[in-house]
Amino acid sequence: MGGLIAITSVPDAHRVMLIGLVLSGAPLVWRTARDALRGHFATDVVASLAVLTAIVQDQPVAGLVVTLMQTGGEAL
Repeated sequence: MGGLIAITSVPDAHRVMLIGLVLSGAPLVWRTARDALRGHFATDVVASLAVLTAIVQDQPVAGLVVTLMQTGGEAL
């Protein structure tokens, strides 16, 4: 099918979302940790904690929503 990867089951989709969360959330968490070490605290801390908690609790959709909101806000 032209190089498309078919996700055929719910566990596969869950795994893909979790990988996406880790890849998209890592820069957010890294940037927040770096700023916190410099003494700059903002709402990014809450967003980073939410992303980390979503990863630990295996809830990728919640973490992806937080990541989307945070990066969308930064883009604006």
